[in-house]
Amino acid sequence: MHSNYFSGKVSKDLTYLYISRTITFFSNGFFSLFLPIFLYTTLGYNAQQTLLFYLIGSILCFVIYPLSAKHIEKFNLKNALYVATIANILFLLTLSITTNDNIQSTILFALFFLTVFRLFYWLPYHTTFTRFSDQNNRMREVTAFQATLHIVGIVSPLIAGVIIAQSSYQVLFIVGICIYALSLIPLLSMSDVYETYSWGYRETWQKLFSKEYRHAMTAHFADGVESSVGMVIWPIFIFTLLDGNFVAIGAISAITIAITVILELTVGKYADNMENKAKVLKINSFFYAFGWIVKIFIVTGFQIFLADAYHKITQALSKNSLAAITYDISADEGHFVDEFTVIKSMAIHIGRSVLFLASIIIVHYVSIEWTFVLAAIGALLVNTIRLQKKVS
Repeated sequence: MHSNYFSGKVSKDLTYLYISRTITFFSNGFFSLFLPIFLYTTLGYNAQQTLLFYLIGSILCFVIYPLSAKHIEKFNLKNALYVATIANILFLLTLSITTNDNIQSTILFALFFLTVFRLFYWLPYHTTFTRFSDQNNRMREVTAFQATLHIVGIVSPLIAGVIIAQSSYQVLFIVGICIYALSLIPLLSMSDVYETYSWGYRETWQKLFSKEYRHAMTAHFADGVESSVGMVIWPIFIFTLLDGNFVAIGAISAITIAITVILELTVGKYADNMENKAKVLKINSFFYAFGWIVKIFIVTGFQIFLADAYHKITQALSKNSLAAITYDISADEGHFVDEFTVIKSMAIHIGRSVLFLASIIIVHYVSIEWTFVLAAIGALLVNTIRLQKKVS
């Protein structure tokens, strides 16, 4: 892949990973907004039970990650991506047969397949991205990835909303699965990647809380807190506010995603040195945190559109800067790139677990939108990554 946007050529392996991820993102676009809503409605509109599902899933991840990493890396990381893809297909198939009557049993299988997907996908994905990406292009590569994902993701929430409104969730799951399976094809052409995870279970936990990685882990813990609100609680909130209008929910999401694409690419080219990445993160994390506070006071569909449009723009700038800085730190770790990726993922899921547990308590006493305050705090705390010695 070559263009004037990048400084030199982008590796073929990164291109194959890029294509595969684009396909998965298009498919996931059917579910990212509507999956929490599906669980919420199928569990009898019980927010606490919905949050409990996500809480258990995150706890399983940070507890098992250090154990699974050694086994995952005994074979090709590309093969791990195959396993993850199949696990996610089984996860979606399980949900496709889930109803109000059988959810208490099927949800256990869903949790199992979701956990296998998370364990086998994100470590190999981030490790291979770090391996195949280029230091001088990394912010541009990250933003090009995200902009492309947003472009293909513009229509998927709208399509999903129409499918649910005109047919059913079951049809949505089947369509999404068929598209998702195509993501295996580009991976066949990608080079083999082998890594050896060298830390033991106890050492991994020691490194997670060590002074050496304190700032980076604090940032990713905070990112776990913030991203969980956007991933789970925000969809449930707008579903309630829009009285279950699936087409309106999908349309608002599609329009606000479209607004961010050009800005992402522009900032990506500007910010491809470490000083600018940190500056972009510092400025936009404050604007992003402010967006969460504004969302507390939303009461109409038009306000959802305005707030979400503003929020997605600031989110793109903040998240892409965080991702690029993280990949730079990972690359600096050399042979320990996979070890760093594991503790980073653990920090994210610990943050998610804290958020879901706190949210279960919060919704018992006050309305769900007050969890947005926690998201705002998380959005600000990601700035601690700028203090990490690898990026100073």
